[in-house]
Amino acid sequence: MPRNLLSLIRAELPAKGSLAKPSFWQSFYHAENLVPRLGSVAACLGFGNNPDFQEYTPQTPACPMDACIYSPSAPSPFRFDIPPAPPSQDVFAQKTVTLARKYGTRVIFLHMPETTEMRSPVIQERAFWMKTLSKEDTLAGIPATKLFAGLKDEEVLKLFFDPGHLNKNGQEYFTKLITPRLLQVYAPVQN
Repeated sequence: MPRNLLSLIRAELPAKGSLAKPSFWQSFYHAENLVPRLGSVAACLGFGNNPDFQEYTPQTPACPMDACIYSPSAPSPFRFDIPPAPPSQDVFAQKTVTLARKYGTRVIFLHMPETTEMRSPVIQERAFWMKTLSKEDTLAGIPATKLFAGLKDEEVLKLFFDPGHLNKNGQEYFTKLITPRLLQVYAPVQN
């Protein structure tokens, strides 16, 4: 996923590695070769790890402006009231942010959709990431009711290979919606 996002905002770099030998990811996830995709695993599996994958592009009214950026001073669809993530995830997040700050890199915590929230108007997070982030860092996501507006449950499932992971269809759909908003965060329009 992050490599998909990066490939939309920068020129492709030359691929390194073998293009001939299938990898574990290609075999297990029926994914395209990772080398030309810059390491991104685009699982070509249907829901439930079903190898009968069908290309699908959802037709919805969703647009990049549906993406939300957390702000403590404005109403927000973000909620932090579900059971917390394991402490190891919080420690990993803190170490990642510390490393990013060391090199002057801004951080965006990106909420990834799951099938369990497909009709939810809120973005449920297991941690209040803002305690880890600085004022320059961001929490972003798209409420599922906007992301999946107009889709039947079986159409939403065509975007996932399991309850918590997008397949190739979902990656392409979500990336196209979230990328413009993330670019606004990183490079605000100068007046």
